[in-house]
Amino acid sequence: EGRIVLNFEPAAVDDARPAAPRKNECVGCGRDTHLTRFYVVPYRFRRCFPKAYKVNSSHDVVALCLGCRDVVDPAYRRRAADLEAKLLAAEGPVPPPPPRPDATARTARGAARTLARDKRG
Repeated sequence: EGRIVLNFEPAAVDDARPAAPRKNECVGCGRDTHLTRFYVVPYRFRRCFPKAYKVNSSHDVVALCLGCRDVVDPAYRRRAADLEAKLLAAEGPVPPPPPRPDATARTARGAARTLARDKRG
């Protein structure tokens, strides 16, 4: 009563480390107010990772209060710039992503699709 009993062996989880419960506090000082998310691996690097490493996990997201973030952020930005410079020197310039259509063009395209769909239907 009040329990669920499985009649099969669950599939093994690929992460062998037990998930530690997260506390809603700054990892630097332990404060529990004015917290922000701090991404240990910047997005501009994460997007270059192989797909297997881009899973939607939160292993690289930590909580920092505003005070600790002000201390960490300058060094974080310098380190990211250094890594980016080394990568560019090793691999050459990366081509820029294709330009994104502006909001007006997207709106016009959506309206054109709607008119075309209504005309058919």
